Amino acid sequence: QERSSAGKMTRRFPWIESPLLYESALAIGARLAARSCTAQQLVAASLSAARASTGVLNSFLSVVDEERAMREAREADERAAAGTRRSALDGVPFCMKDNFCVANMRATAASKMLEHHISTFNSTAYERLHAAGMILIGKNNMDEFGMGNTGAASAFGPTKHPFDERFVPGGSSSGTAAAVASHASFIGIGSDTGGSVRQPASSCGLVGFKPSYGRISRNGLIAYASSLDVVSTFSRTVDD
Repeated sequence: QERSSAGKMTRRFPWIESPLLYESALAIGARLAARSCTAQQLVAASLSAARASTGVLNSFLSVVDEERAMREAREADERAAAGTRRSALDGVPFCMKDNFCVANMRATAASKMLEHHISTFNSTAYERLHAAGMILIGKNNMDEFGMGNTGAASAFGPTKHPFDERFVPGGSSSGTAAAVASHASFIGIGSDTGGSVRQPASSCGLVGFKPSYGRISRNGLIAYASSLDVVSTFSRTVDD
């Protein structure tokens, strides 16, 4: 175990090559602003962790092309050097549940029916995070079309609990919870209809926040129940 910037003991994972990934999102954002680390370091470490961890946890269905992610990381580092950072989280890696559309990436909703579906546009949630300078590293496994509460109902296999494979991580945003809890990503974006972020957050020791309905646009979110779906967040600390 290792003590994080938030002061709590954090489980160590074999796929984490850089201690920077054990920091909180806001703490690493402050380090980026102070230029004591670079977005390129973070993105390289997060991409490596995403690839390695998903072989164990099955938490990612797609990992972003390295050239694209590193280009965005270089741009974030250039903004930090110029003093023109877009937000406190500019340059910080994040992941999204695979029911959000991101242009030129698969959006499967963990269904064989959409296995080869490539999005032609960006969801509003992605656009806002991208505009803030955050860098997407991948899209996560889930219960198919959001219909499940264990993470086992994916057409691409179940998500494993990051701390103990005997337990389920909760669902339907299972892969996103596992990715954030296993330190492959600092922040995760999921969708919550009847507990699909809050339940896996509780199961994986995270903070899951479901805003009021309509507070964040659902544009580009593959629907489960349009009158109930809410774009929601995972983090490892309340401040994040």
